[in-house]
Amino acid sequence: MFSNDDPQPRKVLFLFPQGKERFLDSIPVIEELERYQDEGTIQLAIPDPMREFTPPTRHKVFFYPVLKGTPPRVDLPVLEVRYQHETFDAVINLDPVLDRRLMRILRVITVPKRIGFAGPGSDDIYNIQIDPGEPESLAGSYTQIMALCDLGKPATEPNQPA
Repeated sequence: MFSNDDPQPRKVLFLFPQGKERFLDSIPVIEELERYQDEGTIQLAIPDPMREFTPPTRHKVFFYPVLKGTPPRVDLPVLEVRYQHETFDAVINLDPVLDRRLMRILRVITVPKRIGFAGPGSDDIYNIQIDPGEPESLAGSYTQIMALCDLGKPATEPNQPA
């Protein structure tokens, strides 16, 4: 867990799932993050095709391009350029299915903590792994990830305006 005593502001990047169904399952994370002040410490990377489903947020959002195909693929060069000079305290991949191409992005970003779901290949990329539990219900896993992030005290109470 992160320490609230850390003198440097924490900077956390959340990578959101590409598939529509999994993305819609992850929207509660965006809603929960709205409780925290935006001082540039929370960034969201969301697939561009999910833009229309993304609720408004005060946090910095990068809508990354996805190449057409079956299955659609992350446009790696764009993401590599976007994040190659960024440093974060943690990168959290909210997609329960590990995209091997996305692993390259996770390796480009300077970060001590890589958080994602346990599964085939996850030992190679994540130093903190969450058991996905029931694939149909990721809410508990997302709650566990948010608790693990220890983003500090929320600026607002749940369901209250910021």
